[in-house]
Parts: sequence; C-alpha cells; structure tokens
Amino acid sequence: MIKLESEQQFEELKQDNTVFEFTADWCPDCKVIEPDLPQLEEKYPSFKFVSVDRDQFIDICIDNGIMG
Repeated sequence: MIKLESEQQFEELKQDNTVFEFTADWCPDCKVIEPDLPQLEEKYPSFKFVSVDRDQFIDICIDNGIMG
C-alpha cells in the first residue's frame, strides 16, 4: 500500500487505476477494513492502493465527500 505524501501526488494518482483508502488512527471502522487490504492488492494487481490519512489531508477528504 502506498501512503499518500502530498496533494500533488493525490492528483497524479487519481488519473490511474487507484483505490484510495481514507483512514484515521482514531477510526474503528478503518481498523476493521485494514487487514483485508493486502488481499485486495493481491487480487487486483492492476490497481494501486493508496492510504490517505484523513487528519493530514482534510481538504482532500472534504473535496471527495469523506465525512467521517
């Protein structure tokens, strides 16, 4: 899984086959989903899987309708 480092990187990655996981350390639902992501990466190798920290990239989350 790729960890998002910048807003520019987000803009570049969304042009590709990318699955974004919006996550936060305090989010219990994120903790439930997280263990399944490596299996999804293996099952769909043509996609990039990117983790977006909600607290670090709040503007990206707002712009993409992430409410949690």
